Amino acid sequence: GQLLTDRQREIADLYWSDDLSLGETAEITGLSRQGVRASLEKTRSILNGYEEKLGLAHRFSRAQELTEQMQAAADALRFEYA
Repeated sequence: GQLLTDRQREIADLYWSDDLSLGETAEITGLSRQGVRASLEKTRSILNGYEEKLGLAHRFSRAQELTEQMQAAADALRFEYA
């Protein structure tokens, strides 16, 4: 979120997080539907660029996988020694 401007974050939150339509987002922000669409496309491009450079989503996903594996191993040990 801090990688975006306040305006980009507002539009993205309304559309993606709050699940509003382009029209509803446009009405709230005072933009046209096309303006909202253009902002969302630019925001998606910015975030994809950061993801390519930083790999944060991939690292988060990998950390979740490892956590699940450790939990499964702990559960197996608990069952074995119970």
